[in-house]
Amino acid sequence: MDKPVEDKNMEQTQEILDRINQIVQAKETIHFLNCYRGISISYEGVLREMGQNSAIFSTRKYQLLCMRLEAVTYLQSNLLPEIVKARVSSVDIGREIVSLTKFEYTTSSIGNRMQIRVEPDEPVRTVVINKLGVACEMIEISLHGLSVYMNPANFDWRLFQRNSRVMVEFTLREPNQGRSHLVRVPGVIKYVSVNTQNRTIRLGLFTSPDNPTEAFLSHYIASRQADLLKEIRSLLEIEEQKDRKQTGGLTPRQTGGLPPPT
Repeated sequence: MDKPVEDKNMEQTQEILDRINQIVQAKETIHFLNCYRGISISYEGVLREMGQNSAIFSTRKYQLLCMRLEAVTYLQSNLLPEIVKARVSSVDIGREIVSLTKFEYTTSSIGNRMQIRVEPDEPVRTVVINKLGVACEMIEISLHGLSVYMNPANFDWRLFQRNSRVMVEFTLREPNQGRSHLVRVPGVIKYVSVNTQNRTIRLGLFTSPDNPTEAFLSHYIASRQADLLKEIRSLLEIEEQKDRKQTGGLTPRQTGGLPPPT
């Protein structure tokens, strides 16, 4: 008789926690992986306390902010066979600690995000063309790639399957100028992902811009990244203020619990 799913998850959590202990003993590093509107956020984590089915880590405040926003994080280490996904139980930005639980291996590609990606600051209508053009919504963009949502009603697997060659058209506003810039680039569909809950289809494309287009995209992505980093800093200040109000403005040592990392 097969074990219940909950028992299997518990066993995997225990196996991963044992590996984390081995990583600490071997003095290897663990890096957390999160995303904020397309930007990868990755800082090293330090184990502070190990529970029966959970672990407490310290890490940088920007990482903690993203953990709080996403309610999950991903762990990567040379001594882990795969990327590990963990649920965020609680975050204390003031003490710079996070409690994680429900560890599991995942096939997520988050660890392969080599290029800087950003979400546009406004909805961007993107047309993917292969014999016929289908209007999509841009999710995020990098210098040589982008991802889009396509309405399932418009999806034709014969035209938009993996490795299909397409043309992509969209318009972006030039940074600090507001003028619209039409972009037209050839691309190849690298993955097709179906989300049955949201009833959406996500396409990931590799694109090959010419030199002028690449220069424009590089400028757009750098400008957008700078804006998003400012946004992260502002959000962090807001979250820190909320935390201080909840603790009555007391310092971490006055509120008890784990001491701040040294």
